[in-house]
Amino acid sequence: MAHSDPLPDGVTKSLALQIALITGGIPQAPVANARRGGAAPAAPAPAAPRELTESFAVWLLKEEAVTNPKQVLTKAAHETGRWHHQVIHGGQPASFARSMPLGPAPENWRVNDFFESPIAVKIDQAITWIDQNVHDDPLVRLLIAPSYHLHAFWLSKVGVDSILIADMPPSFRALQYEKLYTSEEFLLALGNEQHIIGIDFG
Repeated sequence: MAHSDPLPDGVTKSLALQIALITGGIPQAPVANARRGGAAPAAPAPAAPRELTESFAVWLLKEEAVTNPKQVLTKAAHETGRWHHQVIHGGQPASFARSMPLGPAPENWRVNDFFESPIAVKIDQAITWIDQNVHDDPLVRLLIAPSYHLHAFWLSKVGVDSILIADMPPSFRALQYEKLYTSEEFLLALGNEQHIIGIDFG
């Protein structure tokens, strides 16, 4: 089994309420027709509930990390202060949210982003693989490399770091799914993939 960084008490409930509001999971009270004085319209049927499941601290891989693959991941990546939350809808992992704390209390946490995305399914598959194949209880964090459009899980225990790919572009050839990489193997392989090239306005 594995574990993630713990969320403070009460945060999950606060975030779940925000997600329900964002996605229309909490029906609004009907408003009477003031112009005609008619009866209030029927309340809309409540949307199928969405539930938060796993949450992971988000770390960002620095763009220059691939130039020094022997460095430890705590130097190759930096903590963002943001969190990733898997969200299931109708029993399926259809979406995810990103949040961050703006203060010490649970109600100070804010959902910054909510995505209906196939990435949620890929991350769920990676979580299942970890549950079935990793048995030494590592700490698991989500590692994101934006310039490579890559999401991976960073598994750490007693100074030993491993990487499991969760989502990457289909064009990648040096990396593969359902395989644990050492941090050096991961950075070496990622350095052989094509990163996203920006537009030159010069």
